[in-house]
Amino acid sequence: MAYKTFVFPGIVNKDPGSDYGIHFPDLPGCYSAGKDQEELLWMAQEALSLHLSSLFFDGEPIPVPSRLEDVHDNDPSVVGLILVMAKMPAATEEVA
Repeated sequence: MAYKTFVFPGIVNKDPGSDYGIHFPDLPGCYSAGKDQEELLWMAQEALSLHLSSLFFDGEPIPVPSRLEDVHDNDPSVVGLILVMAKMPAATEEVA
């Protein structure tokens, strides 16, 4: 089976005394957390892969990822943006 790579921007936030959190503005309901940056990235990739798989197997379209420069969040707990990669079967279609 051939695979296609998707890269989605994730908004990373952290409140004092908390773990890092991440959510994906293009994918409502897709979020995760990790105790440090390494765990956060691993958990974010897993959450993204599971979310995209769910969309794919439910026959739902996968949205086109936003460009980093188009993603904004005025939340003071935001510490940055990262790109997270997931691989999906090549038959996956994107929404234009």
